[in-house]
Parts: sequence; C-alpha cells; structure tokens
Amino acid sequence: MLGTVYRRGALALVASLLLVAVGCDRGFDAAAPAAPFARTPARIVSLAPSLTSMLFRLGLGPQVVGVTRFCDDPPAATALPKIGGFADPNLEAILALKPDLVVAVESPPSAQVLARAAALGVATLAVRQDSLETTFEAAIRLGEATGKVAFAAAFVAEAKAALPGLAPMANGLRGRRAVFVYGRAPLVVAGPGSYGDEVLALFGAINVARGALHPWPKYTAEELVRAAPEIILDASAAMGSAEPDFFTRLPGLGGVRVEGVTHPGLLQPGPRSVEGLRDLAARFAR
Repeated sequence: MLGTVYRRGALALVASLLLVAVGCDRGFDAAAPAAPFARTPARIVSLAPSLTSMLFRLGLGPQVVGVTRFCDDPPAATALPKIGGFADPNLEAILALKPDLVVAVESPPSAQVLARAAALGVATLAVRQDSLETTFEAAIRLGEATGKVAFAAAFVAEAKAALPGLAPMANGLRGRRAVFVYGRAPLVVAGPGSYGDEVLALFGAINVARGALHPWPKYTAEELVRAAPEIILDASAAMGSAEPDFFTRLPGLGGVRVEGVTHPGLLQPGPRSVEGLRDLAARFAR
C-alpha cells in the first residue's frame, strides 16, 4: 500500500514538472498576490507538494488547513483535508476551508483557480519552482508572505552552503555521458532548462540531450542508443515499471549503468532537493 502511494506521489511530481514546463513554454506569468498580506495568514491552503513541505519546514504546519492528495511530506500533511491534485485543484473544496492564503506553483491549472479565489477576496501567491534558484526565491517569498522571513532565509542559506560540497562526492558522474529519463511511453528526457539537466550539470555529467530545443524532448529508442549514454538516471522507475531491464535490453545499450530515481528531491526542485542530491552523490561516490 505504501509503495503504491509513493509511486502515485512520484507520478504527481513528474506530472507537475511537465505542467510547469508547459506553462513556461506558453509564456505563463502568474500575477503578483491579488491582495496585500496585512497579517500573518492563519489558514493556508497549498496546491503543491513541494510548497506543503516548505510551509511545514518554515514552522507553519499548524496554519496549513488543506493540501493536495499527493502531499506526503511531512507525514502529518497526509491527514489534512484534500483539495484535489496539482493538475485539478477544486475551488469549492479550497473555499470550504476558509483560507486567508492560497499558495501554488505557477502552472495553467493553478492560475485559473488562483484568479477565481482572488476575485472572491482570498489572498493568493504563485511562485516559480523549476530550478534550485527559483526554489530558493520561492522560499523567501513564502517567508515574506507568512511572517517567516528569518526561517526562510536560514533555510536558503543552509541549502546553498551544502551544494558546493555535493559535486566532489559524485566522482562517478563527472565527465560521463548521461541522460535523465522521466517517462518511457513516450520516452521523455531532461533537456536544457529542465531540473534534470540542472542535476546533471551540478555533478559535472554531460547531458546527451543538452542540445535539444526543448526542456522535455521526446526520444525514440533509436535516438537514445545513438546518443550513447554511459549512465541513465531513470525517473520512470518511480512509476513502478515492470521492466527493470528495459534500457539494458536495447541493442547498443547493454553496458549502460541504470540508476532508478525515486527521491522527490530529484524529481522536482523543492525543500528536499539537497537530500535527494546527497543521495544521488552517494550512489556515484568512488
């Protein structure tokens, strides 16, 4: 049961990444908060797992009154009322919780809900979270909106201080041809501008999809073989694939090293990113 929930959460994280990418590609630009934050919010609804996690880390757990069905960090968040998912937030469920602040990651679905909530006088905040830097900026904006500026600044400072020490740990990735796979049907990989590309760059790996024209290019199996990766970071394993040897069975990829990626901090930038990056570094330490 727990494995099923975890796979569903991982799927939601990957889906949220793709939705954010679509919104960015379409020039989506969330407006500033619809109303000024006159006081520290007492009732907060979160429309994204990463923001729920951040709110709790900023000490705002008691104020969070609604989350998505995929919010599982910390475990206490799973007991809170659900307002839908990242792609299908339910305005009626949100309003029933009488929030004085609704927070979301920028995306077309959340933009529609936030606009309607703002029109009804509810304060809203949409943040970008498609890279480590925008995640740090999101943390600061959340801190400003909730009276937790010092907590947010401390979190960001600690995370930034940890990053330089991670790259030297992963000697097995440095200079190696690698690809970050998000899905198999179709075969979607991390291109330039994606979080997966940022992860590979952080560890000095050569992203074989770096020359793509899109953050989420679709490859055929033949194109993947021609790209000749030495290492595959397989996030599609998070969806419970029944074919663990899918890549090694492809002609021409018999010697490739495949590492399953399931840690939320590697699937989506957020408060668990450093934990995920440290986990990945440990697997490639030598």
